[in-house]
Amino acid sequence: MEETNNCAECNSSNVIREVKDYTYPYGIGNKCVRITSKVPVYSCQNCDFQWINYEAEDIMDKDIAEYLLKNK
Repeated sequence: MEETNNCAECNSSNVIREVKDYTYPYGIGNKCVRITSKVPVYSCQNCDFQWINYEAEDIMDKDIAEYLLKNK
């Protein structure tokens, strides 16, 4: 199945892809940290909806693994 980058909200194909910093929590309770990854973010130019996809998830997984290696 071929991936389309049409907007999930309005189905517009007027979408741009930019690499941006994305900060997210990792861990639970007092061991929770915030990790920042540079990921592709898709933005609809018609309705302003923004999203990330599997590309970002792969990058975040890699960055979490690097964090864990550095903080054994």
